Amino acid sequence: MSAGFVSLIGAGPGDPGLLTIRAAKAIGCAEAVLYDHLVHPDVLAHASSGAEIIYTGKQGGTDYISQKDLTSLMLDRARTGKRVARIKGGDPFIFGRGGEEALACAEAGIAFEVIPGVSSAHACPAYAGIPLTHRDLASHVTFVTGHEGAGKEGAGVDWNAIANTGGTLCFLMGMKNLPDIAGRLVGGGLPPDTPAAAVEWGTYPRQRTVTSKLSGIAAECAKAGLGAPAVVVVGKVAALREKLAWFEKKPLFGLRVLVTRPEGQAAEISGMLSDAGAEPVHIPLIRIAGPANPSKLRDALSRLQEFDFVLFTSVNAVDHFFGHMREMGFDSRSLCGVRVAAIGPVTASALEERGILPDLKPAEFTSDALVSELSSAADLKGKSILLPRSSAAPQGLRDSLAALGAAVEEVEAYRTLSAEPGPEALEKAGNRIDASVFMSSSAAEALASGGCSAAIRALVSASRIFSIGPETSGTLRRLGYGPLEAAVHTSQGVVATMLDFYRNRR
Repeated sequence: MSAGFVSLIGAGPGDPGLLTIRAAKAIGCAEAVLYDHLVHPDVLAHASSGAEIIYTGKQGGTDYISQKDLTSLMLDRARTGKRVARIKGGDPFIFGRGGEEALACAEAGIAFEVIPGVSSAHACPAYAGIPLTHRDLASHVTFVTGHEGAGKEGAGVDWNAIANTGGTLCFLMGMKNLPDIAGRLVGGGLPPDTPAAAVEWGTYPRQRTVTSKLSGIAAECAKAGLGAPAVVVVGKVAALREKLAWFEKKPLFGLRVLVTRPEGQAAEISGMLSDAGAEPVHIPLIRIAGPANPSKLRDALSRLQEFDFVLFTSVNAVDHFFGHMREMGFDSRSLCGVRVAAIGPVTASALEERGILPDLKPAEFTSDALVSELSSAADLKGKSILLPRSSAAPQGLRDSLAALGAAVEEVEAYRTLSAEPGPEALEKAGNRIDASVFMSSSAAEALASGGCSAAIRALVSASRIFSIGPETSGTLRRLGYGPLEAAVHTSQGVVATMLDFYRNRR
């Protein structure tokens, strides 16, 4: 049996974009992944498909799993020869008990490494527009745990000394004891009008920040309903937030947006939504599968030279078309002499990655525009056209081509099936969705299917709905929804439409 190995990994304060490259690599190599409560779910996407994923809780005030049991679990997995990724929020060595877990590895003779993370101690204030140091205001910063409780007998924190240390004070895990902490600081000599701020869920789109004088910060936080996790900053630099706040000013900040794309296809639009300040909630309503009868597609592939045109209407069609070609021992040379058309830049890019430059790319990314482009480029009467796509695709394109005299052979290159999201999807959505994004008619159809719960439909119905294009909008309208349609039928176009809609409404 090979020796096990433990990676003690800091996942950062929440924003998955703050995960380090080194951390992502270690998670991807792990055979067992142990993660804490404050680790963003997207961080787990770096894990391999065969990894054992174990939730270890570690939420303040709960007894989901004790530190002793957690450490034993980590060591047990390593003793079986596994590579273990122990993922902790923030940085493992800053109030994260990572030191204790590292010592346990050392004492057990298990090799380990420590991968530092971006600590919430400085990241959350930064996202709130508060620099912990400033040449004119604070030349040093003191990090303090607020978890002990200022009134605890024999506490390790000398609150009188802390009150007189000057510079910036930064408290982690201090919300429960904030009234006591603030009182001890003022009692120790810190002026009651010292600027203070509390940042809840820092770096997340749900981030909230409360500012006040030190003497009133606890009451203001209670009034706003702020709770853990939060970072509290005390010092002159807290007053700079008024000028430097940037994260909460993002155009879609705080919006929870339902993304309905299939697994593996949501990264682009989710990334753009995150960059604009929104919180993407990915619940796939459809899933992509291979054709039910691959022989029909393979037969068409063996006769490619019989066709005048091959039309691609989606990346999925490109992926499955070329996947089957490769399995049959063919490559792009099989398309020599055949004209290729693509709807939209993303589909065109997928073809270009395989060495095919589309002959036709309509300026508008619709079936009608593609038909118009084809009929302008050639007399379609008697022309043979191969149309590989989903069997669930609307028939308008085929009918329009046939009406122009073309001989259209439509083959199922892939299937679009209902994903049937379960209870965990509803838990992910919570009780609020502000906007829903539909990128295909199939996703809209799945919303009305029996596999989609009434609770998810209710959340969508209560949200503002955005559609990628005319066919998707038509399906949504037929189902009783009133979507806002993107002017440009791409992911970028959908987000641009959202930005235009919310710009003057917030």
